[in-house]
Amino acid sequence: MSIISDINNGLHDHELAAIISAAQSRNSLTPSPARNYTLVIGDRVVFNSHVSPKYMVGQQGTVVKVNRSTVKLKLDNQIGRFKCFGNTKAPLSIIDKISP
Repeated sequence: MSIISDINNGLHDHELAAIISAAQSRNSLTPSPARNYTLVIGDRVVFNSHVSPKYMVGQQGTVVKVNRSTVKLKLDNQIGRFKCFGNTKAPLSIIDKISP
């Protein structure tokens, strides 16, 4: 049997909270699946659930510079601590490309 089957069969009910916590922690450490797109200047992007602070989730912007593992964005809405900045630098792991 696999651990998934064991969980589905109730063998680990007493430790479900710990299993969920461990899975979420592990998931945040593993790289996201390979992207099937590349970003170029002018692309529209949205902050995903991996961003912190969480009020940035769903905020959108336009790519103004592309680096190897980060991009610089011009945010649509200057929000929170980002009100003072012109362009915002973000790692690729916290943004998703918006389909045209």
